[in-house]
Amino acid sequence: MTSKNRRVAVIGLGAYGIVTVKNMLEVGFGVVAYDRNDYIGGLWTVTTDPSKTSVLPTTVSNQSKQRKSFTDFPFPDDVPDYPTGAQVQKYLEDYADHFQLRSTFRLGTTVTGIDRSEKRGKWVLSINRPDSNATEEEFDKVIVTNGTFHSPVMPEVPGIDKFGGEVIHSQSFKDPNDFKGKNVVVVGLSNSAADTAVELSKVAANVYLSHRSGACIVR
Repeated sequence: MTSKNRRVAVIGLGAYGIVTVKNMLEVGFGVVAYDRNDYIGGLWTVTTDPSKTSVLPTTVSNQSKQRKSFTDFPFPDDVPDYPTGAQVQKYLEDYADHFQLRSTFRLGTTVTGIDRSEKRGKWVLSINRPDSNATEEEFDKVIVTNGTFHSPVMPEVPGIDKFGGEVIHSQSFKDPNDFKGKNVVVVGLSNSAADTAVELSKVAANVYLSHRSGACIVR
């Protein structure tokens, strides 16, 4: 059976999912791509939903546009060397439009299970759409591109259960004004921590950075 007769499911429509759809179409596969969100772009699309990971409105990429772009579709010349989150999101939307990928997208659709039918030699996906009953679809191949930032990981800190204040994961940090006038500790010093601390510094009474290994911060 050639690729022209085979169906591929792509699960997740962030940056890697979008380019995977394009690559699979190029070699002749029939492609259906699913994302539980009603938008593409993954975490690059700003959302106020505390259960979903996204960049902040003020996020700026820590990679240059030359490194971040796909080789077949450069960023526009008027985009700065380090694009904002909004510019990255627009780039992904433009990529999908330029290569006419949207007909394969099934947004607002959750893949709830994947089973193997050895008898039919197929992968069986359980699909749940908000506007219809649960269904199943068969594919020859399945590619999972849901990224690594879907589920928050909270560190185990002794005594945190005795802390009387609010404790949240950065995934749920959407509006710095919720912390206006407060003393806030940001635990960690990776990308999300840096973005969070900068936003908090504009409204909080004091912001403290806690990092177990120490770090040199360049202003």
